[in-house]
Amino acid sequence: MAPKDPITSLQKIEQAIIAKAIQAVNATGKKIEEKLLRKHMSGPGDNSLAKRTGTAARSIHLEPAAVEAGGTLVAAKLYAGVIYAKVHFGPRGSEVTITPVKAKMLAIPLAAAKTGAGVARGGPTSGIWGPTKCFRSKAGNLIIWGYKTGRADMGTRQKTVTGGQGNAVSLSYAKKAMEEGELIPLFVLKDSVVIKRRIDPKVDLAQWAKPILAGEIKKAGLLKAG
Repeated sequence: MAPKDPITSLQKIEQAIIAKAIQAVNATGKKIEEKLLRKHMSGPGDNSLAKRTGTAARSIHLEPAAVEAGGTLVAAKLYAGVIYAKVHFGPRGSEVTITPVKAKMLAIPLAAAKTGAGVARGGPTSGIWGPTKCFRSKAGNLIIWGYKTGRADMGTRQKTVTGGQGNAVSLSYAKKAMEEGELIPLFVLKDSVVIKRRIDPKVDLAQWAKPILAGEIKKAGLLKAG
């Protein structure tokens, strides 16, 4: 019987170890993904996001573990597929300042411009509001207002109060209409907004996963239990 080639034997051992490591990393990655969705993307909190459309949660993707090219490191990747995820993920206590890209100001939807789930029904120029007006609130904020009347009534009402002169209405009329509940605030205009990051990948996920990974490695037979 020919002696075994030591190189081939070592390669087989290495492949078996890598396979078990991949198994352990995949199992850990799955538990991290489950924690992220269950505890950090299911409702508002200090380290959790409100679930509105569910787009961000649906974009979470776990890539299976693999050996990185040119090395022996086994790694898996967990990421969000939406560009705005970087606003919510980052070091604990850090903040992100959002500024307008194309428009002059940011239009932040208020309650009347949002669905019950907190999603904007449309933008200030989408046309679904009928005639809109811009006035400053008592606090000094620039607010876009819309009429509470039905869509079919908006054109007639607008023509009546302006004398047919475009969208110009007097501030006194706006105040009166607001007091009577005819005008409702839709958007507040801001030069920028500051968003506090809620999910810290290092603290909420990586550090939490360390004992999980150790347990999975033991389960795979790569470390002695105890």
